[in-house]
Amino acid sequence: MKMVIRFVTMSLVLATLACQREKPLPMLSDEEIVISYERMEFEEPYSEEASFYSIRDIEVDKNGNIYIADDASLLVRVFDTQGKKLTEIGLRGRGPGELISIKGFGLDEQRGSVFIFDRYQMRITEFGLDGSYKETYNMKDINSSVRFLKTTHGQVLIHANPNPLKEVGMGHIYDENFELESSFMTIEEIDDGIEEVVGEIRALHGSLLVHNDDIYFAPTIFSGIIYEYTYSKEIETYEQTRKIEAGHTDEIYTILKNDRGRKFDIRSQGPDVPGGDMMLLVQSRSRGLVQYDGFFYHLILRDIEEERVLGLEVYDENWNFIGFKKLKSIPITNEPLNTIIWNIMGIDKEGTVYVREGTKDASGYNVLKMTIENKLQTEAK
Repeated sequence: MKMVIRFVTMSLVLATLACQREKPLPMLSDEEIVISYERMEFEEPYSEEASFYSIRDIEVDKNGNIYIADDASLLVRVFDTQGKKLTEIGLRGRGPGELISIKGFGLDEQRGSVFIFDRYQMRITEFGLDGSYKETYNMKDINSSVRFLKTTHGQVLIHANPNPLKEVGMGHIYDENFELESSFMTIEEIDDGIEEVVGEIRALHGSLLVHNDDIYFAPTIFSGIIYEYTYSKEIETYEQTRKIEAGHTDEIYTILKNDRGRKFDIRSQGPDVPGGDMMLLVQSRSRGLVQYDGFFYHLILRDIEEERVLGLEVYDENWNFIGFKKLKSIPITNEPLNTIIWNIMGIDKEGTVYVREGTKDASGYNVLKMTIENKLQTEAK
């Protein structure tokens, strides 16, 4: 889904959903945690500024090879850790093993397969790791993009089913042949503080993490709650078991009455939107979840005073909030694309985090390798 992302100063607004922090946000110093990152270089870059025109998703295999789903070229490109191209998966067309869109991508090393969801043909195509065509699965009930999750309870896909989400949910468990077995994660379970903008959950999904077979979800428009889902043998699906309070309760979003003289973040349109059209400023946005070596990290873009700040919320193994580590910031202005386009996309077994970085003019994407030196962890050991 393409969208124009814009920001604005916090004056002249119609309505703001806001809560004030009860205590100052604990900021982590370099003596506690150090974040470093570097931009990867790839063969055959898209332009001088961007390695790729579009990146749908990134997966990393056990050998550290990087699978990048490029929905502009309709290819999954596989690179080694140094950015050397190893192979390409996919072919443009409408026949078996051919694609006209990539709106979801999953890697299953145990099965030896790559899965690509083609929304426009409403089907999942299964390829071998060498790019050979294996099978096609018709998915006529899916009309949105898809996120593939790895669990031991079947193929878990997150998508906006066309049936009412209040009844069906966004999480779906399929068998090995992609026959639907059960659903979970209804909108009413995950809309705390963002009831007016649930349509954006359908479109953008949010941040997802699987850890010890539990699923964690943070909506893109982030109200300060991360939702935990655990598999229940009794009901044979996932059920919500916890609402984890994040490290802040700042402003979440602002609804604009009109866009005269204003630059909005998201223009939301559709049947789920009051009046069919809504312009939003988003002051709190989830940008990815990862877990490594006893700590959880949540990448978030948020307004702090007069800055747009990108940073990591850090939690211990029990999801107790430790503090916030600032990565970078820009001044809040009334200019187009006043944002930082970073999303955590994956992590390898060594703890290297892969980040999708958009260019300043949103004309392409690069990939960053981020390393986290957690000195709190070192002290604990």
